[in-house]
Amino acid sequence: MLSGISLRMHFCILLDMAFLVTFARAAAANDFNLDSLSSMVEADFWQVVPVTNANLNENSNSTLCSNPVRGQCSFYEDCLETRYHCGADGYPLGYGKKYCNKFNAASDQFSQKGQIWMLDTMECLQRLLVPEATGPEEMGKQGTSPCDELRKKAFESHAECYVQNGVCTLSVKDWIEIVEVVGLKTLFGNWEALKEVLKTVAGCLELYAKKCYR
Repeated sequence: MLSGISLRMHFCILLDMAFLVTFARAAAANDFNLDSLSSMVEADFWQVVPVTNANLNENSNSTLCSNPVRGQCSFYEDCLETRYHCGADGYPLGYGKKYCNKFNAASDQFSQKGQIWMLDTMECLQRLLVPEATGPEEMGKQGTSPCDELRKKAFESHAECYVQNGVCTLSVKDWIEIVEVVGLKTLFGNWEALKEVLKTVAGCLELYAKKCYR
């Protein structure tokens, strides 16, 4: 007969696996071929296209860049793209604005808790890039371009914002909806994106472990 501690450990192991199983189920449903990962390592993903506002004056634009508006995506275009000029495939337009808009469009598909997570995460991702939008302009380091540096900083914030705002506690339905919005080829299509997925999973497993084994 299993002791109380042993039962709890078995339960936690099952809970730890749930997050990974969700991605596997979504992958199967979308006929995603994991063997194709190596061929997509250099692809450009994870860019959200910001919403423009032609009526913003200089003062309001400055306020937007230092204090992004919750639930809006204009920060990426009006504050990052206008400064870095990374183009349609760069991070501000090709990933930031693009997926910010996609999440907004799909908000009704999330649970109430999932919608709060979505807004909190969108705000987190933008606020972490405020220094890049408002601070001194710097050249890329060691031969990299400013756009490459911006992309690197942005990608590195994804897992942090996802986990801190509660992705690990969302329902399976919300997890699957996140996969639907972002797309499996984006989640697993290059090393930067894949690394953030793994960091998110690791963050969730650590959270589950703390709750189960403390």
